[in-house]
Amino acid sequence: MVSDPNNPNSVAYNSRNKRMQMFISALQGTGISDAIILDVGGTYKYWEKYASMLPVGLIRRIDIVNLPEQVKDLHGQEKEIAGIKLRFLGLNLITDDKSCLEEQYDVVHSISVIEHVGSRAAQQQMCSFSIFSRIWTARLYLLPKCL
Repeated sequence: MVSDPNNPNSVAYNSRNKRMQMFISALQGTGISDAIILDVGGTYKYWEKYASMLPVGLIRRIDIVNLPEQVKDLHGQEKEIAGIKLRFLGLNLITDDKSCLEEQYDVVHSISVIEHVGSRAAQQQMCSFSIFSRIWTARLYLLPKCL
């Protein structure tokens, strides 16, 4: 029960809701509207769950990048939730062609992928990949504190 993200009485549920509220507040604090977000390691379920919390006009599109086996049959598709376009890209950011990604994003959102990468050295190596150096011009990052 403590770690069930779907149970409103759990610590996991409440901490994830607080994290989303902090994200919204930080994004609003930048003055960005109609934002384009790169979500590394994200899922459709995550954005579906929190879409109702997002103010209208704050986010235009979210490019969800995850491993092909995580995106499965959604790869290349677009869906819309609460006026926000979600674009699904099944990519291995190390080996696959990344030309489908934007040259610049307003926000880089990656809260779940880094913990699966491994050691601190491996995490720092992931952040040095060319895809990240190309988008480091984003104005807001939601990344774990450990980096």
